[in-house]
Amino acid sequence: MQELTIQTPQREALVDVTAQVQDVVRNHEFLDGMLVLFCPHTTAGLTINENADPTVPRDILTTLRRLGPASGRLPALRGQQRRPRQGIAARLGLARSG
Repeated sequence: MQELTIQTPQREALVDVTAQVQDVVRNHEFLDGMLVLFCPHTTAGLTINENADPTVPRDILTTLRRLGPASGRLPALRGQQRRPRQGIAARLGLARSG
């Protein structure tokens, strides 16, 4: 297993991790198998995007902001308050494979 640490340039951002993932695959000289990306954070998620149109990241962030505001709280779940951004991460998903 290989771990990558990704720093975001701001609170809300889409970060292209293609080069880092390609480096891991290249350096391990895999012959076959499956690649699984996992993000164990409650307010971050993973999405796959071809990155061909530079306006797509902005459009994705705009849509996500509409789905869950940056501040405030959601109704309690099992006695704990939840932040809206956790719902956004759940919509994106925490793992991708291919």
